[in-house]
Amino acid sequence: MSQIQPVNFRDIGGIPVANGTLTPNIFFRSGQVVDISNDTVNFLQNSCSLKRIYDFRSAEEVQKMPDTKIPSVTFTHLDILQTAKANQASMDEMVEGTGDAHENMLTTYEQMVTSDSACHGYAQFLTDLLTNNDPLLFHCFAGKDRTGFAAALILKIAGANDHQIMEDYLKGSVKKFV
Repeated sequence: MSQIQPVNFRDIGGIPVANGTLTPNIFFRSGQVVDISNDTVNFLQNSCSLKRIYDFRSAEEVQKMPDTKIPSVTFTHLDILQTAKANQASMDEMVEGTGDAHENMLTTYEQMVTSDSACHGYAQFLTDLLTNNDPLLFHCFAGKDRTGFAAALILKIAGANDHQIMEDYLKGSVKKFV
């Protein structure tokens, strides 16, 4: 099996916010952490000092492609779209639905914020952040939508302005590390 690096990996720290700068090396975001190389595991453990990983993917996504286990890192699965009426997190699923990708994407984005599982999942995620300040990584499949909303929440709470939040979201180009 080939070794795949997570996409969209980046530290959202270092951004100047209302009362200073968001601390670097605490909040890392990425796409799924699946079949990553030993070098990447070492990077996440040693360079990033990760202690926790939050996986926002569906149970089906996790079952098909489980995260690579990283020693001494706690994994938490929060299925953000579990109770969504139209769980269409991938572009293929959005197009296969009614054929109207734009409408399906808008519906999915709305449910990514308002569904019971999203409200519960993001609330648990944010509550965990308040009780533990160890370095963490949070991700979904591609690291842009469910993960992007979580990053936006962190940035907004930290005092980032709307332009900074949008700038972070738009960095979603595919990036590899290590």
